[in-house]
Amino acid sequence: MNLDRFIEKVNKEQIDINNEYKFGLSISYYIKTITLVISLIVLLSYNLNMENIKKPIVIILLALIFIYLFYHIYTLISYKIIVKDNEIIAQKNVKINLRNIKSLKLLPLAKIGVSLKKDCLEIIDNDDKRYILRLDIHNPHIFVALVSQISKVKVVL
Repeated sequence: MNLDRFIEKVNKEQIDINNEYKFGLSISYYIKTITLVISLIVLLSYNLNMENIKKPIVIILLALIFIYLFYHIYTLISYKIIVKDNEIIAQKNVKINLRNIKSLKLLPLAKIGVSLKKDCLEIIDNDDKRYILRLDIHNPHIFVALVSQISKVKVVL
């Protein structure tokens, strides 16, 4: 994502801030997940035969792969960011009041836990709490413009 062009799109966007907006994952994320599922199924069906299925290590490995796949599909279906009533509601219990925002910053790479995530929005509120939201969502420029307009804080690089 070219961040300069992205900020230009954000600044040009005019949004009605009184409506409720829902943002789901982007189409590219769906394609990546479907590709992962299909490749794992093909790989497993190609390498498995009746003799290998009887081994306990293969059964444990299959169970772990299926648990991972179900978790990944659940995340794919349930991930939503909702903006309503001057709040961002992300994931399960994360609520960010947009009237108490001190700074908005676009990050090309952000470290979340032990992993690096690409294209994130860093939100720092007046209590110096730091929130990082990934921009792997549908219409990320509309989301960032909405957050910027409600909070009346300019997005910086």
